Amino acid sequence: MLGDLLLRQGWLAATEQLLRAALEIHCTPGGTPPPITGELYMQLGLVQHERNDLAGAATLLEQGRRCGELMANW
Repeated sequence: MLGDLLLRQGWLAATEQLLRAALEIHCTPGGTPPPITGELYMQLGLVQHERNDLAGAATLLEQGRRCGELMANW
């Protein structure tokens, strides 16, 4: 929720820092991200979209979609 609030207020760097820290907690290096991280990837995709990094946004949003499918939340 904090990431969403920061993103809506335009604090892109703070949003990215928060979300990447959360991903580090939930993901093991080289491992498959757990389904619960789907929302984190989706928000990171929105940050990249705001920065006009469309390729980066597409990659992150796709990862978020895949995680969401594993939770049956797509």
